[in-house]
Amino acid sequence: MADTHRLRIYVSVPQAYAAAIQPGLAAALVFADRPAERYSASVASTARALDAASRTLQVELQIDNAAGELLPGSYAQVHFTLSAGADTLRVPVNTVLFRAHGLEVATLDNEQRVHLKSITQGRDFGTEIEVLTGVDAADTLVVNPPDSISEGAPVRIVQPRPPPRDAAGPS
Repeated sequence: MADTHRLRIYVSVPQAYAAAIQPGLAAALVFADRPAERYSASVASTARALDAASRTLQVELQIDNAAGELLPGSYAQVHFTLSAGADTLRVPVNTVLFRAHGLEVATLDNEQRVHLKSITQGRDFGTEIEVLTGVDAADTLVVNPPDSISEGAPVRIVQPRPPPRDAAGPS
């Protein structure tokens, strides 16, 4: 006999977000068999230690299942609402170089020369990624850097052209 009125959900949270996960934090769950519905849950506890192999924090969520809609053992997508860290930035994905030794961005110094900086990626937002370490807000990034770009390469900055005036429109 099992009591399924309140379910426990276990989630492995990546190390980059582990410090932000605290008891009481709200989460939204989406189950594959009910994709149009979002269920609210909250963090009940954490393992308070990272798994050495996966570098994740095991988190226990609890969800009210008084209506019996959710089946024990189901898989779900879990969405936490985390505040953006004060030390994180978002950069366009077209500034990131995918290299064998990891992710890099090409930045420019005052003499318009390239400096390659290794970055640590946080969340992926599709057209932007969160950068946890490696760059700061003062850095000038190279957009669409070629794979062949190298440290110290000179760069000529080109200003975008203004859109052409429409011949039929007012002058």
